[in-house]
Order: sequence, then structure tokens, then C-alpha cells
Amino acid sequence: MGLTLARPVYTIGRMKRSPQPKRKKPLQRESSRRRAQRAARQQAGAAAVQASGACQLYRLGGCGGGLVPHELVKQSALRDARLVERNVIGVCWVHNGWIEDHPRDAQRYGVSIPRWVYDTMGPAAFDEAARLRLMLLSGHPGVPSWEQTQDPEEG
Repeated sequence: MGLTLARPVYTIGRMKRSPQPKRKKPLQRESSRRRAQRAARQQAGAAAVQASGACQLYRLGGCGGGLVPHELVKQSALRDARLVERNVIGVCWVHNGWIEDHPRDAQRYGVSIPRWVYDTMGPAAFDEAARLRLMLLSGHPGVPSWEQTQDPEEG
């Protein structure tokens, strides 16, 4: 008489792993809350793109494609990020990809705000990002206040 298991049991190190449970129906692609906000999100994004008029990073060159709404603080870090008016700017789709690929440079140009900065500074982080974007337009990129180190002797 042999012992048979219904499901294989996997072990990694000393921890026992079991397979995922079988679902009776698949997970929803979009939550009901997100579905209800879809129209408001699209309207807020369109308003931000219209207010921008041009890509916020056009001084860097290489713009391509139409303008798309870009959230300074990512949606995963700030609940209802697209609905916060100051959080959305218009950039071309080429620079939208560039922002994701170069997060440190994007912070220096004022088109990305890390979550920890928003948690620390609150809405003042949007003012700092606007200051950095203006500095980029003048041809002199700045350094975000959250990256500046202060010498304790200077006060």
C-alpha cells in the first residue's frame, strides 16, 4: 500500500510551500472603485495635458508622440494620484518612458517625486518640483532640496 499525495508539496529551505488555491472565478481586471473613478481620472489627465500645452521636458530634446498625463508621485504611492490636480503634468510619451528609466534625473528635473519625499514634505513637494521644472526651462537644472546635504557647522 503506497502513499499518494493529491498535490505536490514544495520545500524551500525549511519552509513548506503549497500551491496556490484554485479559484472558482478569475480575479477582476479592474476593481469596482477604480471603474467608478475612470471618467474622473481621464478628465483630470486631459485637463493636465491641456494646461501643459507642451512637454514639460522639451528642453532636453527628443520629444515624440502626443502628450500624456504623468503623475509626479506615482499612483502606487499616492492614493487617487491622478485626481490630485498639482500631481499631474503633461509630457510626451517618449519622455514619459524616460522618466521611468531615469528616476534620479527625473527628480532633479522636477518631474518625479519619491513617496518618502511626499510623506515628509506634503504638498510643499509639488512647489519644489515646480521650482525645479522652472530651473530646467531657464537652462540651469537644480538640485532637489531633499538631495542637498547641509553642513552642520554652517547652520
